[in-house]
Amino acid sequence: MKKAIRIFAVILAVLVLSTSVFADNFTPSVEQKGSPEIVVNTDSEGKEIAGVISDAKDDLVANVPSGDIILTSVADAAAASTPEAVKAALQAAQTQIKNAANVAALLSAEDAETLKNVKNPVVRDLISITLTGDYADKLAVEGNTITITFNLGLGANDFLAVMQNYDSDKWSLVAADNVKVLANGNVEVTFDSASPVAFVVENPQGAGDDTPAPAPNNYVLYALIAAAVVVVIVIIVLVASRKKSKPEEAAKTE
Repeated sequence: MKKAIRIFAVILAVLVLSTSVFADNFTPSVEQKGSPEIVVNTDSEGKEIAGVISDAKDDLVANVPSGDIILTSVADAAAASTPEAVKAALQAAQTQIKNAANVAALLSAEDAETLKNVKNPVVRDLISITLTGDYADKLAVEGNTITITFNLGLGANDFLAVMQNYDSDKWSLVAADNVKVLANGNVEVTFDSASPVAFVVENPQGAGDDTPAPAPNNYVLYALIAAAVVVVIVIIVLVASRKKSKPEEAAKTE
């Protein structure tokens, strides 16, 4: 029984250590969860609007209806309906983030300077933004931008930066003026193109003692549960076998 408990302790230690290694660089839960929700508004005609395309003068070009902005997470990329170009772009972005020494290493020196005072910045969401219909063409016009509001559930003092994978292995930070954390925790972001996007937050494990620890990632939780079940079964079998052996030993003694 003691041996089984020792094995369980080793398994727990390995899982905890592997979790901390991932947290220093890339948040593994990015692979498990879906995309953040888009906050949808209703226009004067009762149509649901998911985004707004504006020109360089900030004049309205088009309201983008709900359903014409598609967010694809890493977890969703494996779906048969996901276009190959989107899948490839997401996989490349994910690989770049995983292989980088840290988030700042993906950015230019100027953009990296923005993160120098952020303790342990990590990627909490990685998604691809695509537009359907002629909205992609409207956004592609020089000077045009699209503004989308995401439900990220941030606190008033939470740090957030948005990175955009604008070309191959090139990343840039969306200008701070174009990232607005609203009082209700939603975030309004203005992009100049549709591409893979990463939301960067401060890693709670590197913050003060009053900051709650991050919830365990799904795969770690499942592994812990599986390990616990195995150990419980082993302990039950050992206890049962010991109880069975005792009467047999007593009978031999008699």
